[in-house]
Formats: sequence, structure tokens, C-alpha cells
Amino acid sequence: TNGVIGLLDDHNAGTTNAPLKIIGSTNFALGGSLFVGNMRTNGFDIRNTRNIELHDLRITQARNGVALLNAVDILLRGLEVSDSTNGVWASSGGDVELRNSRLWRNRQFGYTTSSQMGRRSIQQSTFWGNRLAAVWTDGPVTASNNILVATNDVPLILESGLGSWSGDFNLFGLAPGAVIG
Repeated sequence: TNGVIGLLDDHNAGTTNAPLKIIGSTNFALGGSLFVGNMRTNGFDIRNTRNIELHDLRITQARNGVALLNAVDILLRGLEVSDSTNGVWASSGGDVELRNSRLWRNRQFGYTTSSQMGRRSIQQSTFWGNRLAAVWTDGPVTASNNILVATNDVPLILESGLGSWSGDFNLFGLAPGAVIG
């Protein structure tokens, strides 16, 4: 696919009881649901909307695998985002949950969030080999049961302003010279 893989805006919204769901294939042995971008546009561009769920999708070679702008109540589950500028980029929204996902070998960050309100949660996910850091945040992130590995001498987690990282049962792997935060 060339260009934006999926654009969801204020015309595409779910409700608390019935979120809008995009569900891919769980058959990763045969490739699953793979979306290949063109490096200039976002894979899934979700803006000015709420109650959206993405499940079991593979995204590669996008500007941002998933870009969230002013998006609220978002669940990202079972995503694999690689070889993009950022795996997940979130700004000016709130209540974003990343679960059971793999964000690896992205040119900047696996997960970056700024100006987010509400909950930022990362659960049971793997970050590996993201060039600048696994996570960059300017607000609180709650994380549990994740694997974060730096393959070069960068911080795993970058915090700016009011950024903070809390959670339990996270496994950190560091290359020589790398630090946790």
C-alpha cells in the first residue's frame, strides 16, 4: 500500500459500549495483515475521534506506524510496527492503551507521547532496537510486564517536563553504554 493506510477522523468514531474496531489476521505464520507504507505518510492516521481499537496489524515503513492526534479512548492490541520513523506517535488526546504489541527497529522511538491527558498505559509489549529510545514521554506512563531492549548506547526511556515512568515486572536489556532513563 502506498500512502495513508487508514485515516480515521471525527466521521469515524465508536462509543464506550461499541468502539470502532479494525481487526487484522492473527495468522502471523502466513504473514498476518501486513501494511507497507512509503516512509512519507502515517500508517494509521487517527485524529479528532474517540473509542477506536486496532487489533493484530503489522505496519512497516511508515512515517509513524500509528499516529494519534487529539484521539481519546484508544486501544492498540497485538500490533507489530517496525522500520518506521516512530512506532506509535500520540499527541493532544488521552486514554491510550498499548497491549501485547511489538515495536522494533524504528528510526526514532517505539512509542512517543506528548500533550496527552488521561491514562497512558503500556502492557505486555516488546520494544527492541529503536534508534533513539524505546519510549519518549512528557507525561506519566504506567507500564507492566514489558520487555525493553536497547541495541545501541541510548536511554531506553526518555522523560521530558512532567514525564515519568512507573510500573512493575518490566525487563530491561541494555547494550554497552545504554541506560534505562
